[in-house]
Amino acid sequence: RHHRTHGHAIAAKWLQRTAIVVLVLTTAGASYWHVTPPYPNENERFGVGLAGGVNEILNYDLEALGVGWYLNWGAALDPPHPNGIAFQQTIRINQGVPLQSLATITNIVQSNPGSTWLIGNEPDSVWNDNSTPSEFAEAYHDVYQAIKNADPSAQVGFGGLVQATPLRMLYLDHIWQHYLNTYGKEMPVDVWAVHGFILREGLYGWGAGIPPGMQDYAYMGMNYQIRDTDRMDLFVEHIERFCQWMVDHGQREKPLLVNEYGILMWSDIIDEDGNDFDDSRVSTFMTATFDYFRTATDPALGHPDDDNRLVQAWAWYSLDDNTYVDGQIVGEGYNGDLFTGEITTTITPLGQTYADYVQSQVGIGPAYTDLCPISLQAEFGELVYGDTETITLTVEVVNHGLQPASSVEIRFWEGEPGAGGTPIGSPQTIPSVPARYEGSGLAEVTWTTVVSGQHTIWVDVDPADAVSESDEGNNLRSIPITLTTDLVAAPVTITPLAPLWQGSPVTVTARTTAVNSGEISVPTGTQVLLWVDDRLSDPAVDISLRMLAAGAQTEITAQLSFTQTGLHQVHFQVDTANAVIEADEGNNLAVGIMIVATERAYLPAMFRDYPWPR
Repeated sequence: RHHRTHGHAIAAKWLQRTAIVVLVLTTAGASYWHVTPPYPNENERFGVGLAGGVNEILNYDLEALGVGWYLNWGAALDPPHPNGIAFQQTIRINQGVPLQSLATITNIVQSNPGSTWLIGNEPDSVWNDNSTPSEFAEAYHDVYQAIKNADPSAQVGFGGLVQATPLRMLYLDHIWQHYLNTYGKEMPVDVWAVHGFILREGLYGWGAGIPPGMQDYAYMGMNYQIRDTDRMDLFVEHIERFCQWMVDHGQREKPLLVNEYGILMWSDIIDEDGNDFDDSRVSTFMTATFDYFRTATDPALGHPDDDNRLVQAWAWYSLDDNTYVDGQIVGEGYNGDLFTGEITTTITPLGQTYADYVQSQVGIGPAYTDLCPISLQAEFGELVYGDTETITLTVEVVNHGLQPASSVEIRFWEGEPGAGGTPIGSPQTIPSVPARYEGSGLAEVTWTTVVSGQHTIWVDVDPADAVSESDEGNNLRSIPITLTTDLVAAPVTITPLAPLWQGSPVTVTARTTAVNSGEISVPTGTQVLLWVDDRLSDPAVDISLRMLAAGAQTEITAQLSFTQTGLHQVHFQVDTANAVIEADEGNNLAVGIMIVATERAYLPAMFRDYPWPR
């Protein structure tokens, strides 16, 4: 089981727990889960933490709870989605090293397109991802790149601090600054997360400890008491502090998830006032946080596209952290369980509080449809610049909602629809797009074009608005397609490099290579010139290349004769007529320098009894 650990100990018990080219272009922000506004149904903001493996989610009656998403602080190749709820993927880190290889991460990402990924889980805790700011910043960089390379539509974010205290916000500052110093740019984050605990911070004793690498700042640690665990004023203070940090760092328009919070004191722990943490006390805290999340707005701190809400979604801890047999606790985890565990999965009083709140205060919204193009594929064989070719375009459309759609019209365009764009082929129809996580719909069209230059392909899903959707603003996507090549003139080599003039013409051999570093073939007839000094009008080599395939190269050799001593420049230029539009026109010319010497001088060797200066 996953078992979360947040501190040294409240009791000793805590110490014991620990050939055809397929160009795939995905659209940005195409997550199946509405991690970004708008939220068609408010209950979809409510989440839960699963202490066990992902398949254990099937043991619980989530429909009764009315939740919209869950997580288990791990990554899964094929997570269950009962009732269409989302799974929050998390890539774990330990001391700056991902617990899964980048190859494994890539495989999981490609199997879950359009998902939301959090990198790390409490890196500020020595009992969880346990990474110094520099370790985490560098791990974040590598994992972020791996995820985005595997699926550009993925939403990727920071996985969450234990709590937003001054000490831990300073830890986050150090991560942010190390990333900026190391990579020369701000840390790219699509989604932010923070946990909502209230725990003591110290080098010793119970609580959240001191973040790795921050021992010099231990004096900043908050000396919270057990009684403070459910103080709403501190809870609000932490959330607002994190939101202020986001504003200060230009991140206000990113969603904020509180992806873990609750009461970690099990029921029979007695606080400093002699009170325990029974179901009534925990339920009171739970409903107070729900009220806060649903209503807390701020025109200076909140998400501008979510009515200035401070928090977009939240996950209670937990469904099932205690270990149960036949409804009886046999292994104690932390407080807050919504169900009894593995054999008799009965809703607990806390679970009933959760369910009653969602069902009565929020309600389960009606099933809706929300269509979105998640990927576009351009499929073609070997293309030759300037030829007229037919390319197959295929779009994959997903549904973010639970209401399937039928007879969905798709239009492809070259250029923006309604702004000078040209339709590609006739309208296509997808017979059915199922509910989210139950599949997708495909449509394709053939596009005949001259292979040259930059093109922008647009896809319009349901252009006539025949399907009623919760969000009509994500049906139109533009995708750039580059049909250019790139000829490169390789460096010139000259043999011999410094021949000696002896009264007769000097002959040298000049060699170079024309390289096609682009993705389409260079056509036959592309001009290549090689000349000496400023004699462009009298080239030593003037040839036309045969067709040069993508990635191919051809060597060019010339014998050059010199009758004058001194320095000479040998120029080599490909596509001198600029007949081919290239991705980079600045790498078509290479210049080699040689000398025809009048005499050769030999310098004496010099020795000293101490090392040469450096």
